[in-house]
Amino acid sequence: MFNQKEGVSGNQPQTVIGESVKVEGTFSGAGDVVVYGEVIGTLHTSNDVVVAGSARIEADIEASNVTVAGEIHGNVICHEQLQLQSTAKIFGDVTAQVISVEPGAVLKGQCSTSTDDSAKPVAEDASKETEE
Repeated sequence: MFNQKEGVSGNQPQTVIGESVKVEGTFSGAGDVVVYGEVIGTLHTSNDVVVAGSARIEADIEASNVTVAGEIHGNVICHEQLQLQSTAKIFGDVTAQVISVEPGAVLKGQCSTSTDDSAKPVAEDASKETEE
């Protein structure tokens, strides 16, 4: 999804958050979003999100597909595919139908390959069993 200049191949994004831009709060939309800068809060779109290598995100993300080359501190929900490039760092839980991870990527959190409500972290299930 990235070319040599870390841009997006194929369709043009509807929203680009530039390297010098900082967005705080709830960001929601229906188009593709490319982040080169900083996002703090939440980021929701019904389409795709690309987190470029220069991006730093302290937010929960929900999108159809997410491609990460930068850093995310927050949970990620993908309704389709999550792609972690070799420079990606995610500190939070991720849920997607398909997850691909290149060597060198960092993922510190729980990982689930389902987007339905039946996908619960193993630790939660184990704690319920010990309570009963």
